[in-house]
Amino acid sequence: MATQLATVLASEIWTWTNKTKYADGSNYKGYVDRFGKRTGTGILCSPVCVYGEYEPTNPSALLNWMEYKGGWRNDKPYGWGIISRHRGDGTTTTIYKGIWIDGEPKGVPVSDP
Repeated sequence: MATQLATVLASEIWTWTNKTKYADGSNYKGYVDRFGKRTGTGILCSPVCVYGEYEPTNPSALLNWMEYKGGWRNDKPYGWGIISRHRGDGTTTTIYKGIWIDGEPKGVPVSDP
């Protein structure tokens, strides 16, 4: 019994990551499991429009990005979450807020002005 409990608890350990950068220019800040998969809660920012070549040291080249803020399971959005589009002029549009299952929104998209 104790061995089974220890195995279950070891597989559920989550660690906080301040920022993980991906090759496509995306950044993730949140919890990951022991395999490095996003799990728990976190924020993923992904570029929408990159002018010229993506250069991580030149953030002004990144003018638009999508941001998912919410729950994760097995590296996919899961549970309550919000996806929004941010623009270089400082405006933000919420595209969807609600329940996600296996990376897919399960509801009607919203549009905030």
